[in-house]
Amino acid sequence: MKIAPRFLLLSAALLLVAGAKKPTVPVRFYAETNARDGSSFAQPVALLGSAKQVYVSKVPVLSERDIVGVYPVLAPDGSMGCAFKLDEHGRIALEGMSVEKRGQMLIAVVNGRHVLDMIIDDRKSDGIIYIPRGLEVIEVSLLTKKFPVMGVKKGKKAPKPEAPAKLL
Repeated sequence: MKIAPRFLLLSAALLLVAGAKKPTVPVRFYAETNARDGSSFAQPVALLGSAKQVYVSKVPVLSERDIVGVYPVLAPDGSMGCAFKLDEHGRIALEGMSVEKRGQMLIAVVNGRHVLDMIIDDRKSDGIIYIPRGLEVIEVSLLTKKFPVMGVKKGKKAPKPEAPAKLL
């Protein structure tokens, strides 16, 4: 009779631990939009390393929900970079945005931190988007725990990230 309450308590504790959500790192990409769209749809953002300010959509074009794989790399400046493989929805969104917003800015925000400004200069139809620098090691570590690492077979350990120059 005394074993049953202990067993129930232990079972409840295991269920709580097993049901805990994996830590996640929000990854969002926001496209430049028109300032006249109003504060409901657009917000001002100062570009990194510049005094220039652009307006971006409040709704991201891509988010972590569109990611199905990652490939981390070491950046020359000592930070980390990462390539993101997108699912079909993300691939279509990236392709449409790369055609519609050509010549405009795309802002990468990781974990609530403005990481990178990119100019949309050509059509992207392969479903892969790349942040070459600006990520922290802990962010990349959490991303590799949540998503499969591209090029690594299931059940095998991912290799340590390489510098981009070694990949070529």
